[in-house]
Amino acid sequence: MCGFDPRPSFAAIRKALKSDPRFATLPDSQIPSENTIRDICRAAPRGERWSLLDATPNEARYVLPVIAAVIGTTHGRRTYVTKDEARVIARIYAAGPDVPPAEAFRVARKLLWAAGDPVYEAMQTHWLAFRAWTPEGEERYRTAPLPTRYEVPDDMLGRPTDEGDQR
Repeated sequence: MCGFDPRPSFAAIRKALKSDPRFATLPDSQIPSENTIRDICRAAPRGERWSLLDATPNEARYVLPVIAAVIGTTHGRRTYVTKDEARVIARIYAAGPDVPPAEAFRVARKLLWAAGDPVYEAMQTHWLAFRAWTPEGEERYRTAPLPTRYEVPDDMLGRPTDEGDQR
């Protein structure tokens, strides 16, 4: 198809950046690494935008507050969720109706990224199971005998950081 690979590897993307004349004068250290390219690609939304007109009643009830949180936390850089994200958000709220909207979005994204990776998926599921967004749940989660766990920085939880930030 015109020599265009619709799903190039991260190495192929980095190679294309290095060979692009616009970046030819940059030292290799300033070209994003394969890991950085992977993180950027994972962060990009995939799929069709969710629409209230096509939503199930549960999706509508749960997704609208999440969209408001997404707009707020991204400062308007993102103003929607995808249909897949909405489907997972509704499932998250069926399991834990008190999940904060921004946290529901974060976990939904991570679960979608984790598709096919049972360890990474389990980390998100454990986070929800322990209700780790609450002080009691976070403590239980941090001390649970889990082989792997997802660590959320204090500033993402609205807690003061070492710099004295009082969000």
